Amino acid sequence: MSVLRAIATLSRPSLLPGVWSNCLAGWWLGGGGHSDVVPVLLAGVTLIFLGGCFLNDAFDAEFDQEHQPDRPIPSGVVSRKAVWTWGIGFLVAGALLCVWQRPATAVAGLVLVATVILFNALHRWFALTPLVWGFCRLLLYLLGASVAVRGLTGWAIWSGLAAGCYAAGAAWLPRLQPKSNPALPWAAALLGVPVALALILNSGGYREAALILSLVLVLWVVRSLRQGIWTRPQEPARSAPGLLAGIIVADWLAVAHAPRELHFVLIALLLATLALQAAAPRLGPAAGPSPASRA
Repeated sequence: MSVLRAIATLSRPSLLPGVWSNCLAGWWLGGGGHSDVVPVLLAGVTLIFLGGCFLNDAFDAEFDQEHQPDRPIPSGVVSRKAVWTWGIGFLVAGALLCVWQRPATAVAGLVLVATVILFNALHRWFALTPLVWGFCRLLLYLLGASVAVRGLTGWAIWSGLAAGCYAAGAAWLPRLQPKSNPALPWAAALLGVPVALALILNSGGYREAALILSLVLVLWVVRSLRQGIWTRPQEPARSAPGLLAGIIVADWLAVAHAPRELHFVLIALLLATLALQAAAPRLGPAAGPSPASRA
């Protein structure tokens, strides 16, 4: 593994478009506007995402030594110290970009950084860490809304909670054995929260778009589950890529009433995710979802 390939493996690029879509959905639900600040915010959350990805491998180095020896650290391509240094540096840089914005952005950014670190420290032995990852998704919505004209609106908060529930289910469900785990129904139910919220909150002229995108999300989830959990119950993890890409579809549903331009952006992010997932096997051995996109 070359150094550049190792960096690509550590960065988990296929998860980054979902981080951006969370922020963009939160920004629109917060009233939009202040578009000059959005690129700075996206740069900040990208750095936090990268920091979380690097720390994920730094925390898991001993586990990977035994179970995934081809990962960048156990293979010897990069040192654990270097990964720690880069991971912490990315987190600090991302936090600074958030702190330099509004007070609400600073608070949400610092909480996100703390949550990313907590997730990485706990995820190998604490069964409910997918809920922590879902909380990171809520924080991304709040970060997006915090730089918008109206700020932290009810729409942004409730939609962020729904996106967090979906993300937790998408991370949790592929880890469970379909026939032996009592947590399976709860994890599956989390995937339906965005649809339930959309049908409750959207009325009048907004309901038609919400119904169409709800159907899109349902079909996307069904397709993803069929790729692993339903047709290959011995390999539930095969459902993970599709369910993780579905985070962007859930964001699309959250902004069903947004202008056409934002819809096109979200579709482009979804296509980018699928392309990066297709390229992932050439980058190196896979690992679980990154915490910042768990965040």
